[in-house]
Order: sequence, then structure tokens, then C-alpha cells
Amino acid sequence: MSSEIVKALKAWDTYDPNISEEKVLRQAHAVIDAARPLLARIEALEAEVARLREALEPFAAVAEHDIGDDETDDDIFWPISNARYSMSGRLRVGHLRAARRAREGGNADG
Repeated sequence: MSSEIVKALKAWDTYDPNISEEKVLRQAHAVIDAARPLLARIEALEAEVARLREALEPFAAVAEHDIGDDETDDDIFWPISNARYSMSGRLRVGHLRAARRAREGGNADG
């Protein structure tokens, strides 16, 4: 995919003061055509990042609001039993399933 872009750019590697406008346009179109698959891949990856961030949001909210500064990474997290004291709300089974789906690329059942 990127090798096509490299080939297209190498066509412009040397300066030619006598290059025709037509050749410049052909080379420009070659670079643009070679870049299209990369741009599509970037858009797909950006969408995947957004989907993964959305699936992580409930867990990040718990980490931000319901874990104290005195707790260590090795401590076991126990959800706050009284929901009115929980700033982030409760983690639900659906949150866990959404995280699993996100990890599997959105294809896991459940």
C-alpha cells in the first residue's frame, strides 16, 4: 500500500525545470490514488479507537471517581455497596460485554 506512494513520490525525486504540466498532474494523481487506501485505513482505525474508548468509559469513570488516592494497583477493587455514594454509577454486565465485544472487534456474542 505505502510502496505505491513511495514509487509515486520517487517520480518527483529529481527536479526537472522542463516538466510539463500534464506530467505534474499525472504524478500528483498517482500520489493521490496511492494514498487513498491509507486514508481509508486511517479512518477505519480512528473509528476503532472511538469505539474502544467508548467501551472503556465506564471503567475509566470508576477509576476516576470511586478509587481513592491511598489505593494501590495491587488492591482488589470492591464496588461501593451503596449506590448513592458511587460517583460513577455501577458497572453493569452490559459494560463487561461491551468491553469484550470491543476487544473482539465488535463481533463477540452477548
